[in-house]
Amino acid sequence: NPMAKRYTADALASNADEAALLNAALGTITGPYRKGNDFRLAKVVGFSTEPDSVSCRHILLQAQNPQDAAEMATLMKRADSLKTVLKRGGDFADLVERFSDDPGSKSTGGKYENFPRGQMVAPFENFCFEQKPGTIGAVETSFGVHLIEVLNHSAAKKGAQIYFVDRPVTPSNETTRAAYASASDFAIGLTDFDSFVAKASELGFPTTEAKDLQPGATAVAGLENAAELIVWAFGAEEGKISPPLVSDNDYVVAFLQRIKEAGVPEFEHVEDRMREGAVQQAKAEKLKAQMKGADLATIAQSVGETPQTATGIALKFPTVSAAGPAPEPIVVGTAMGMEKGKLSEPIEGNNGVWVVSPTNVTEAPEKSDFTSEQTALFGRAKGGFNSRVFNAMAEAAEVEDNRGKN
Repeated sequence: NPMAKRYTADALASNADEAALLNAALGTITGPYRKGNDFRLAKVVGFSTEPDSVSCRHILLQAQNPQDAAEMATLMKRADSLKTVLKRGGDFADLVERFSDDPGSKSTGGKYENFPRGQMVAPFENFCFEQKPGTIGAVETSFGVHLIEVLNHSAAKKGAQIYFVDRPVTPSNETTRAAYASASDFAIGLTDFDSFVAKASELGFPTTEAKDLQPGATAVAGLENAAELIVWAFGAEEGKISPPLVSDNDYVVAFLQRIKEAGVPEFEHVEDRMREGAVQQAKAEKLKAQMKGADLATIAQSVGETPQTATGIALKFPTVSAAGPAPEPIVVGTAMGMEKGKLSEPIEGNNGVWVVSPTNVTEAPEKSDFTSEQTALFGRAKGGFNSRVFNAMAEAAEVEDNRGKN
């Protein structure tokens, strides 16, 4: 059954047939036309004007069982109580810290900024896009109940509601046999890696190197469905060439270049990685020597940078908001142990060299009720119980996992 979704000009721009739909008459049917590996038929069923992206902040009251109407009703009452607190002047960020069960936004005061359609669950997304900035309300989702405040909308743009019906283009038996024969002919007579690469280049076949294959994996670099290739690799000898293997709608021929035995690796196998680490360490030492000064502005100028401000730093979520989602636990830990206004020594983090100076410290409120923390800990323990028991039993029985070799 076709499903109608809203598309903007940017989303339709990659295909000329679809780009014309934004200005087509209601009910217009276009196609069939080629879209990737499918033939597609499209019908315009409506138009709307709304922002490309929105920002909001929210408090998630997580449900143990979202299908339990009584539990959801209890959470909705709790959300209404929090809404009342906000109307009386309560601080949203404080309520997020005390009550929200969403780790993805807790360190930012519950904020999700500038997200487009298609990234959030439907009830959450619809509220944010359809309600005006400043609106506060609660919605139910598969996670529980969200108390949401819409912060802002980007400029509104026209979009079209479109039904798409896709039919895949599949090869005939004759085409499949010809492709298999071509892959088989390619492998004949090859004896080493150099001849493998040279022949692929001569025939115009693309080559991709896949490193560090793991037994039981289903994908490698360049191939989303590579289970057959991985099983072959773990059962083959070094230097062997595979028969044609199926991956998605293609045949793949592989050369097993190297088998890594358990234990300390050979230097030549890790030389590039060690060189990269040595270069990064040398860069870090050079930057640490340069990053000296009485204040952040002077230090930043010495390395051609500008001081940045990060908010919501917390040990529980060791990320720095001004530097993206990558964790920086050493930087965060150092900042949390410093007094307001003090300047740190250069810190070698995971993604760079840092100098930090706390400008504001928020003391953690004293708590007498730890029900939400207990519930979260219980949920995490319950979720990982089966895997821990399975792993313990496998270890006690000295089971060797050879599924990748079957």
